[in-house]
Amino acid sequence: MTTEELLTKIAKVMDVVEKDMKMLAFSDQEMKQLRQRVCRAEKTQALAENRCSDLQNNISTFATSQAYITKCVICQHGMEQPFTIVECGHSFCYDCLKIWFHTLLEKQIGWRPSIPLRLKSAPFTADKLRELFEEGHIFSTRYSCPLCRKPVCNKPIRVFLTVDLITAIGTLVPQDFPVNNPLPSDEDIWADVFYTKDD
Repeated sequence: MTTEELLTKIAKVMDVVEKDMKMLAFSDQEMKQLRQRVCRAEKTQALAENRCSDLQNNISTFATSQAYITKCVICQHGMEQPFTIVECGHSFCYDCLKIWFHTLLEKQIGWRPSIPLRLKSAPFTADKLRELFEEGHIFSTRYSCPLCRKPVCNKPIRVFLTVDLITAIGTLVPQDFPVNNPLPSDEDIWADVFYTKDD
């Protein structure tokens, strides 16, 4: 092999080595970028895991607090058909309030011997209440809030914001809400609790 041929081969080998060196340099730069991306991805993943954990803690805290807010203190379940007492602002299930008021009415009239037994016995109806008033057995009813015992003179009202809030909370944090029973279709659903004299 001549010197010229040898020099040509050496030049070719040098070209290959130079290309390999460039490739290695490029690969090192790519590796650095890749490592940086992996590091950023790991930080992002750790941040996401922390936020997920925080969110789970917040949901747990919310679930605990909303269980108290949406629970009827009479039946200890999620409020069904919530009604609010005007005098104090406390809310309860419709059926629970009605039972509470009927119990108070029964105590109010139960000890009076002049009242016929048929008017003292449950179930209390609007007709029985009307008869108690119109025959002069009672002149007023004494009801109170089941929670704060503040006297109640007005019919409880249905606050739709409360209804919507309880419904929304129930969809966010599922719990064992009772099946909503429809309200009575009577015009005055409190007629068996609050007497209103017909004009």
